[in-house]
Amino acid sequence: MLLNRHACSVLGWSPEEAYGRDFVGMCVPERMRDEARGNLFRVRTGSQSIIENMVVTKAGEERRIEWRASLLRDDDGGVIGTVGSGVDVTERHRAAEALNAAEERMRFALEGANVGVWDMDYTTGVLLGSEIYESHLGLEPGTFGKSLGAFVRAVHPADRDAIRNTIAEATASGR
Repeated sequence: MLLNRHACSVLGWSPEEAYGRDFVGMCVPERMRDEARGNLFRVRTGSQSIIENMVVTKAGEERRIEWRASLLRDDDGGVIGTVGSGVDVTERHRAAEALNAAEERMRFALEGANVGVWDMDYTTGVLLGSEIYESHLGLEPGTFGKSLGAFVRAVHPADRDAIRNTIAEATASGR
């Protein structure tokens, strides 16, 4: 295996330590090696060019890498190797997992408190209400009109002008 300087800095191996060694055996956590070898087989047969897998650094830290691979061919078109470039997506995955966990906690809290919420995308005019919000309006889940007009129609007629004014002021001021 040959590693460029950046790969060496991410993995912690020197080019000399990596040269000629099996990447999967050296850099993939043992529990994931069969999957990684299957991914490499699919790359080598041309059926997959983008893969994502965990690697383990020389220091023992696991990182998630997204690989893009190209086949190297001889003059007769036979595959003689692969060239891959990887992007460390560990932090992106950690952020996505944290966001999913936070959303799940928020959903649990709102459902436990029987609190309905709505959200509006002012660029598209689409307004979405949660199932609890819809139930507060006496609607079946998924039947809310998904527009500001539908929201205003759900407000008591005596309060509609005040709601329209409040939304207009908030839209104009960015509050």
